[in-house]
Amino acid sequence: MAKQTIALGTAPSGVGGDTPRSANVKVNANFDELYAADLVSYKKANVLGVVGQSGGVPTGALMEYISNGNGQAFKFASGLMIAVRFVASQPFNVAPGAVNFRNDIAMPVTFVGNVHRTYSGYVTDNLGNRFGLPVVDDSASSGNNGIWACSVFNSTGTPITQILSLQLTAIGRWF
Repeated sequence: MAKQTIALGTAPSGVGGDTPRSANVKVNANFDELYAADLVSYKKANVLGVVGQSGGVPTGALMEYISNGNGQAFKFASGLMIAVRFVASQPFNVAPGAVNFRNDIAMPVTFVGNVHRTYSGYVTDNLGNRFGLPVVDDSASSGNNGIWACSVFNSTGTPITQILSLQLTAIGRWF
């Protein structure tokens, strides 16, 4: 229904305007339309909650927050999903000029289709010196099943002995 405007008539008496009854009929019709839309529209109460889909059509909330022992993720009604995993202070030995491979970094969620992955972080050598994360390669990752593999190349002159912090970020789709 289009918005119904009450004809106020000519000032100051209102001659030619709607009668009180017809004006109130229009008011009620306008409010009925607003309340009906409120039942199906997104509002504060359903912005954050469980996101779903049926046949590719979003159902439920606009976004969902997921947190578990493997990190955090935001799932959006559009199908977009962003996941983050922080790995803090773990032994990770890489000799100078060598590569160390890990294939057990679990993410908090599983993606479908292509996933864009980024890494950032710091490592330390056996003397406690801190370096930006060396080259990381995840080409051996098992796909979108939530388990990542990465290879860290040590281009420094001293052995890397631990990961101080590592942040893995993935952007992809959940449906």
